[in-house]
Amino acid sequence: MKILLFTRVPESIGRVLVKKEAEKRGHQIDYVDVHTVGVDQTSMNALADNVKEYDIFHCAAGLGDVVLERLHELLNNSHVFCVNNRTKIAYEPGSKLSQALRFGAEDVSTPKTVRSDRPNYIELRKIFGDTFIAKKPYGAKGKEVWLINNQVDLDKVVDNGEWLFQEYIESDGDYRVHVVGMETPFCAYRRMNPPDDFRSNISQGGSAKAITDAEEEGEVNTLAVKAARAMGFDYCAVDIIRSKVDGKFYVLEINMDPGFLHVEDITGKSFAKVIVDYYESVSQTQ
Repeated sequence: MKILLFTRVPESIGRVLVKKEAEKRGHQIDYVDVHTVGVDQTSMNALADNVKEYDIFHCAAGLGDVVLERLHELLNNSHVFCVNNRTKIAYEPGSKLSQALRFGAEDVSTPKTVRSDRPNYIELRKIFGDTFIAKKPYGAKGKEVWLINNQVDLDKVVDNGEWLFQEYIESDGDYRVHVVGMETPFCAYRRMNPPDDFRSNISQGGSAKAITDAEEEGEVNTLAVKAARAMGFDYCAVDIIRSKVDGKFYVLEINMDPGFLHVEDITGKSFAKVIVDYYESVSQTQ
């Protein structure tokens, strides 16, 4: 089997371990960083012809949604299996607004969210109370997310453009669950907030540990699969939070290009084996 993956970080632990696992099983896996792609038809056809040399095509990063959608269109009648095929996703998959709308349509529990390009603190306070979250529609690793407690906080962060505002759910951290094939959850773990930050992202100083309660893990796994199906993602990581008030779980967002730093150490499980298992399973269906 030949696998092609577009990525900006081929040297990351996730890419290295997946490549090692694939090659151990006799597969070829190539990582390519595509910085610029011509959008004329000749360039797109040439790129598609290159991808057609492979059995699996997984674009983690390096192409915009519109360009990737066109490339997937050119590959739809070929033997190549496209992970997170954009022609099968009828919305902006990386947009947190798009995700919130899909979760609402598919009855996936998620925090109350509103969109605004002219936010008014008094009106937002009527909706959410004294404390709420402000975030950009796009962003990762906990960046572009702020806790708003007053008008001064809002004025510090909000600039021109589109913003999302979300109810603040008090918790001790969150959960991350990886999902493949819209049915297989793997390497779920908990992330805890640092003492001086409401965000639990490891990149923002949070810590992580394995989930030891089987019932708790079962609940977050079930919700993660439901969220992945709502978005139509066959490879993703789902971030889930649990309210300290009522114990209910809520999906915060989905990441189609999750990092795997320390994940095997935290969970004691091999994510690389699950990912290569999935590549093999979809290759056999083509």
